Amino acid sequence: MIPTVRTFQVLVVVNWLAFMAIDFVPMAFFTSNDRILELIALDGVGSALGSGMTQAVFWANVLLASIAALGMLFFQGWARTLFLVLLVANQVGTLFFGVRVSHPTQAFAGGIMGMTDGMTILLAYLQPLSKYFEQRDAGTEPPPPDPDEVILR
Repeated sequence: MIPTVRTFQVLVVVNWLAFMAIDFVPMAFFTSNDRILELIALDGVGSALGSGMTQAVFWANVLLASIAALGMLFFQGWARTLFLVLLVANQVGTLFFGVRVSHPTQAFAGGIMGMTDGMTILLAYLQPLSKYFEQRDAGTEPPPPDPDEVILR
């Protein structure tokens, strides 16, 4: 398969769906084993942030990630910058959120998200796709991307 503009847009959607799955699919959906649920409840133990601050960061992250994904679907330059800033901030933030405990399905979705994060940043900042983001940043309206335009050869 040759990556196209449409492939990039699908990649952004898959990344966002993996992010939402990690954050919103309740663990009880995957298991009814009380011992596993007790272990998962230990997620965040030893956090440097209080639970109120953790919730605020969580909801801000959900909102900003959704805005960034939507903006990247329409090749908004600010959206790829926001996406990159969120990735860096989340990576640094892992140092403050305590011990992490996750279900294997969360780890699976996290692996998909990690791969699509890297691919999304790579494609958004390299030619030829970056031209659509840059033209919008410069205030000129680029022609709409051809969904079948090949972006990697």
